[in-house]
Amino acid sequence: MALPDQKSSVALTGLWAVISGVLTLVCTPARALRACAHRVCADARNEILLPGGVDSLTRVILWPPTYAPIPGYVPFARSARAVQRGRSRADAVAQHRVDGGPLTYLEAHAVTPPIRRDYRERVVRMLHYVQMVGLPFNTGPEIDAALATYFDEEFAAGDHHSAGLKTFMGFVHYFPFHSARGALSLPRAKRALDSWQRKEPASSKAPVVWEGACAVAALLAAEGEVGMAVYVLVGYDTYARPRELHRVKVSDVIPAIPGTPHNTPAIKLNPLEGQIPSKVGVFDENVPLSGDGKRAVVALLVTLWAQICREVGQEKLFPFSFDELAKKFTLAARRCGLGRRTLYDLRHGGASDDGAEGRTEGHIQSRGRWSQATSMRRYRKPGILQEGWATMSVLAVSFAHYCARDVVHLILQPSTLPPLPCW
Repeated sequence: MALPDQKSSVALTGLWAVISGVLTLVCTPARALRACAHRVCADARNEILLPGGVDSLTRVILWPPTYAPIPGYVPFARSARAVQRGRSRADAVAQHRVDGGPLTYLEAHAVTPPIRRDYRERVVRMLHYVQMVGLPFNTGPEIDAALATYFDEEFAAGDHHSAGLKTFMGFVHYFPFHSARGALSLPRAKRALDSWQRKEPASSKAPVVWEGACAVAALLAAEGEVGMAVYVLVGYDTYARPRELHRVKVSDVIPAIPGTPHNTPAIKLNPLEGQIPSKVGVFDENVPLSGDGKRAVVALLVTLWAQICREVGQEKLFPFSFDELAKKFTLAARRCGLGRRTLYDLRHGGASDDGAEGRTEGHIQSRGRWSQATSMRRYRKPGILQEGWATMSVLAVSFAHYCARDVVHLILQPSTLPPLPCW
């Protein structure tokens, strides 16, 4: 029986040969990566995890492709809801096995589909670079050195540290035995990333002020996009992630209960029935709308807009495409004198505005649903809200104040919008 070090060496032997052979085939990058990773992980299973091979692993652990009951296996007692849920899950797992790949269904879906696509593109680009330069890529130290060299190239090209980090995370996603918990960690690559992060020049964009968000909302309403106007103010007040807020349905608006602590409406994000978790993997996150202060108008607008959607039989609270929303928001922000802005700036602005109003970091972290305080502090920037005003012209500031004073009236009756400060 081979020793652990020998087992790791056997699993890595021929890795670069496999990658070179696959990447030279006439196929798409996705197919190349899948074939490469499948061969590597299959070798790892055969040599390290289960001497009996993948067939033995399938017989012992995995359900047969037909999902026929295993002889002698007594299933747990399941409710009708669990049985129904199991049918859809079985179809998804079966389709995943038909598509093929190195990872199981649950492993592959540890990250969201957009992140998986980004990981695949970055890892394939890295593998092509390694092949083009001719770097050795057979043993653990060689793979580690190749990644560190590739990070040097990305750094020299002027890429941000996040580009290298995503490449690294993508690699360990497809080859998990190279992760921190795996048997073959990558110390040089990790050290290179740490050094890259320290050398990254500090950059900080001034958050959008509340008055600026009101100006953008009023302009969108004047263009006939009342739903987008409501979206902008809700995104600022809840500082929800842009795509998860766009998925909200009318049924996800929880009405207020007068006379109780829940005296304002709330928005349910990432409901369990939608089967799309948040960025940190959580379902059913309720975010109450502001009940006092300048942002109390958001609760009124959401209540009115949800009622309109119910009356016309609209299921989604924001019935427009995300790409259309992002494009029109950026254009409206520029026309209002806010400069180049994206929807994520609403998340920065809401957190920073609450910080300037005296909310505690714990309150802001809970409302923004950040898993760590360090992540929250990247968004909460009350000290530079003043820079947001400084980047605006005098006319733009005046226009923003005018819109904030009567934003509900301007959204419901957009014909009263004054001339824009800039075009």
